[in-house]
Amino acid sequence: MRAHSFPPMAVKKDNVWLGFDIQYGSALIENAGCKLKIIEAPWARGLEMLKVGEIDLMMNMSKNKSREQYYHFIGPLRIERIRIVSKKNALPLISKWAQLETLNASLMRQRGSYFGLRFENILNDNKALKLKLRELANNDIGLKSLNTGRVDALIVDELYVDYLPKEVKELLDIHPLIINSNPIYYAFSKANFDKHRIEKIKKAYKKLSKSPEFIKFSKVTFN
Repeated sequence: MRAHSFPPMAVKKDNVWLGFDIQYGSALIENAGCKLKIIEAPWARGLEMLKVGEIDLMMNMSKNKSREQYYHFIGPLRIERIRIVSKKNALPLISKWAQLETLNASLMRQRGSYFGLRFENILNDNKALKLKLRELANNDIGLKSLNTGRVDALIVDELYVDYLPKEVKELLDIHPLIINSNPIYYAFSKANFDKHRIEKIKKAYKKLSKSPEFIKFSKVTFN
């Protein structure tokens, strides 16, 4: 399974990986009678590795037609909510899509991420916004870029923001507009998993999804 720094989903401490991705990735794989090995890679590189079978599994994957050519989607795991985050009082609070249609600001998102068709269409129509869009390896780098003024705002999973230290969150505005809200899944490589192997994973997920701990986690992040 691919992992990279994304608190609280994946955190590396003393060379040991912790977090929800590790917990629920391990639980699924163990229910299938296998063992999990973590491979560290940024998101965009992980997508390519998954496509060709260099890794087997990625977490937190949203579905689209392009991805379904290469990946099996198992789940869902939770609902992802994507928000705009900026420095306190640096931008007018964005609550409507129309504000994005005319926004002239530098935005950052994680390289290889997908935030829905509506956002992509706005980028295509708002040339100034698209030209200033930056794609970086991970959200931690984006947060540093925001703090140093290299970007005006981040587009990020609100779960990442929820788990930031209080003193960091107090310096940020979380904008009301939800850029994307959809189920996210376990994604397995079609290069490595034929119908027989993926059926084993589906059965493992069905078992895991009935566990009280999984249900509690899903409810916290689905509501």
